[in-house]
Amino acid sequence: SRTGETRWYQTIKVPLSADDKKQVLGISTDITARKLAEEITLKSLRDKENLLKEIHHRVKNNLQIIISLLKLQSRYIYDSRDAELFAYSKSRVETLALVHEKLYRDRNIFIIDMKSYLNDLIVHRIKSYNMNHIEYELSVNDVECNIDNAIPIGLIINEIVIHILTKSFTKEYPGILKVFARKNMESIDFLISDNGKSVGDDFNSDSMSIQLIEALLKQLDGRISYEFDNGNKFNIVFREIKYKERI
Repeated sequence: SRTGETRWYQTIKVPLSADDKKQVLGISTDITARKLAEEITLKSLRDKENLLKEIHHRVKNNLQIIISLLKLQSRYIYDSRDAELFAYSKSRVETLALVHEKLYRDRNIFIIDMKSYLNDLIVHRIKSYNMNHIEYELSVNDVECNIDNAIPIGLIINEIVIHILTKSFTKEYPGILKVFARKNMESIDFLISDNGKSVGDDFNSDSMSIQLIEALLKQLDGRISYEFDNGNKFNIVFREIKYKERI
């Protein structure tokens, strides 16, 4: 415009023919107000996304502080059973921190790519328990979960993987750990298996792990089945929880 102000117009052109003459009818509508409203909305969404990313980052940092405190405290524990309990607790907090780390770094701040998440989780567990001779396979393509699903299923798989690494395999008994997942119409299936020794007796006697898994499955409206013959198999099926808007 003459004042230097930017204006937006939407133009519709229609061809006209009369007496062998071709003409064009053009109609322009001033949509400046709509474009400005769209820009304001987009800026607001970007600001909210940046805020959510910052929240995930701070939650992750706070969880890292808890992990450091647990690690520091564990240096003053001399009972092997108590040390094992501290290691379990630390691993659970690490599983939570990893979810927030993923949501902070990924482009989508609401959805977790389960293949990337579980790969990082399993690699970290293998390193933390010095089981680098164990191989693992992931078949979790195109499975995504929101935070309401990712946190409980991550904690469940963390419990199972720790039992497999510490009870099924030893340095004299290497093997392979497999994680398979698929998304159906209304449910998500996970199968964690290995070719090691049975962990049935140990797993069934660990009341803390069983209570935690049962509580998390209830949250997911899911179920779990076990097989402790010719290796170990843990089959988890749960209904996908849709994200609930917080008030």
